[in-house]
Amino acid sequence: MKNIFSLIIVYTLLSCGIVNAQIANGGSFTLEQSIIGTGGGKSSGGGFTVEGTAGQSIAGTRSTDSTKSLHGGFWNGSPFAPTSANVTISGRVLTAEGQGIQSVSVTLTLGNGTIRTVTTGTFGYYDFAEIEAGQTVVISVTAKRYAFAQPTIVLSVTENVSEINFISNSF
Repeated sequence: MKNIFSLIIVYTLLSCGIVNAQIANGGSFTLEQSIIGTGGGKSSGGGFTVEGTAGQSIAGTRSTDSTKSLHGGFWNGSPFAPTSANVTISGRVLTAEGQGIQSVSVTLTLGNGTIRTVTTGTFGYYDFAEIEAGQTVVISVTAKRYAFAQPTIVLSVTENVSEINFISNSF
């Protein structure tokens, strides 16, 4: 923490002579910033105006401990929203005897209503890749020659899921 504080002070001192813009407007944007400071100039031209300052802005995050306080600044944006990782959902479609069933349609309905369909391979395997984690999905299976006791599964996905198997109860 002491090193970070020292680096911020050095950066602030060095940047006082280089950075002189705190408030800018023009075109289709306006940036406004409250400041603590002692100066800077004013520049304008075309469709913009820039008013400078030698001080640190009031915006930013605040860090404190028992001996010091730091209020970071210049335009701090909003924190990035967390992103969801992509996951894979996979499994098999099997007979009651445990053999894979080929050419069965497996349908995945995402939380936003998007529908994806795959067909099982030779040994009854299927998979859906690039599914956004953190949503509830519906997986269903349909086959011409087979019936399933549980043809639909509702699943809340937070990580890769395998062995979502559908087992036929008839041939």
